[in-house]
Amino acid sequence: MTCSGSLSVEERRRAEEAFAQERDCVIVATSTLELGIDVGDLDRVIQIGAPRSVAAFLQRIGRTGRRPGSVRNCLFLALDGDALLHAAGLLNLWQEGWVEAIVPPPEPRHIVAQQMLALRRACRTG
Repeated sequence: MTCSGSLSVEERRRAEEAFAQERDCVIVATSTLELGIDVGDLDRVIQIGAPRSVAAFLQRIGRTGRRPGSVRNCLFLALDGDALLHAAGLLNLWQEGWVEAIVPPPEPRHIVAQQMLALRRACRTG
């Protein structure tokens, strides 16, 4: 299943249901989609390159290993030497327990606009 952040509410719901009900499924998602779709527990996250931050890595690996007896599992596919160094540095910071500080935007108007659009879409479909 391949998905992007431009899915309608109905398409997203169908994708979530299909993924939750099937065994041996694969989902390919953009970072935009991963923030808005509930895929439940994953066996493995395969990341092309490395996430931009330790926090993003924690968010992705946190989707794995939720079932009893399972473990966290994330594989980075480094496409060049720079990506490999970035992944190694990120894992080193994570191993040391370091995570970026949360800095809220000073005027998050874009977040308000996004939430208003999502609410509007939900009202039209619900």
